[in-house]
Amino acid sequence: MSLAIGLGLHWYTSVEDYLAFITKPFEKMRAVNEQYPDKFMLATEACVGFIPIIDQGPKLGNWQRAERYGYDILYDLNAFAVGWTDWNIALDMSGGPNWAENVVDAPILIDTVDGATFYKNPMFYFLGHFSKFITPGAKRIAASSTASRLHKPVEVTSFVTPDEQHIVVVVMNREDSSQKFSMSVKGDERGFVNVDMPANTIQTYIFKK
Repeated sequence: MSLAIGLGLHWYTSVEDYLAFITKPFEKMRAVNEQYPDKFMLATEACVGFIPIIDQGPKLGNWQRAERYGYDILYDLNAFAVGWTDWNIALDMSGGPNWAENVVDAPILIDTVDGATFYKNPMFYFLGHFSKFITPGAKRIAASSTASRLHKPVEVTSFVTPDEQHIVVVVMNREDSSQKFSMSVKGDERGFVNVDMPANTIQTYIFKK
């Protein structure tokens, strides 16, 4: 049995990535990969709703928190992370139980009073765009996005499936307005896809090789 050695990374220093432009976590990840290419990096223990007083606890149905998940996952993967894990996939309606009363949000909230009801938060669906289509053994491939005069570039990551039969492309538009763009696979002579992507959305495209 071989032993893999790597790093576990939390996102809290960037305060849910609000300060990423200062702390530059993804640049640091790329620097680590360049210096230690034989060590894996795994994004661990991520959550939203952990900031006391300002933004703590569950917010049922909050799509902005889902965007933060998508942003962190996409950029972690592009910075050589081998995976991304949540702190808790499910919590009760108060964001616990937690002995330290450090309540947070979760992709699934469970009504422990009636014992039968649970809610899928928007983070659950953002996670699905990555976990459902980027399966274990997939390999990341280069992807780039260019800006227009009116919009920033859409954010993108892409992978080849383990059977090497499909290319999975996850695209995010965090702008408050829709974006029109064209997408093509380099070396594929079959053409391109024109997309009108709504504001504040995430989409997954699958191309058959």
